[in-house]
Amino acid sequence: NKVAEHGEVILVLGSRRGESATRDQVLKMHRFTGHELARHGQLPGAWVYMPVEHFTTDDIWTYLLQIPSPWGGDNRNLASMYRSAQDGECPLVVDDLTPSCGNSRFGCWTCTVVDRDRSMEAMIDSGEEWMTPLLEFRDWLAATQDPTVKPEQRDYKSRDGRIKITDDGRLRWRTYTLEFSKKMLKQLLLAQREVQEYEPTFTLISEEELREIRRLWLTERQDW
Repeated sequence: NKVAEHGEVILVLGSRRGESATRDQVLKMHRFTGHELARHGQLPGAWVYMPVEHFTTDDIWTYLLQIPSPWGGDNRNLASMYRSAQDGECPLVVDDLTPSCGNSRFGCWTCTVVDRDRSMEAMIDSGEEWMTPLLEFRDWLAATQDPTVKPEQRDYKSRDGRIKITDDGRLRWRTYTLEFSKKMLKQLLLAQREVQEYEPTFTLISEEELREIRRLWLTERQDW
């Protein structure tokens, strides 16, 4: 813990104004007038320095495409990836109303927080067909968040045996059942096999992870 060791720390982040109204409000809330540093909203003793706070999206891309990366990467490949995630559109920006290629969002490919992974859909439409099994698995996994199907796929007990009741008296569904967990693993392995037809070395789950899953199922879920 660097705060405990030094008393204070400075975090360098890529936060920018103009990304959203919520982001602007948070930045304003923690900023001190005339000070280059802002307070961190959750870490006491931590300060935040944001060197690109006032950069526009176009400023970011101009910098990335003109200045070589210290690690030797080609940022044109990065721009190409963002272009693919926006259905191939990444025009030269000539005014404030024209969209740039910096509005795509990336994260965990199995994220079920959003209903649709539009970035992955756009990349597939732009020619990355090998990602189709990944999208199909993500969409299948997202469907398990539907409250109407949870009784069929989940247990009402947590792994330590506890039960939770909602404020209106309903059972709160917890972890996936063992049988559904097996089905989920099978679907993942099938997706991996399909992707490997395009990319033979591509791995979604390793043998070490499979051994650990087996160990947990044996010791914690009594899968004899």
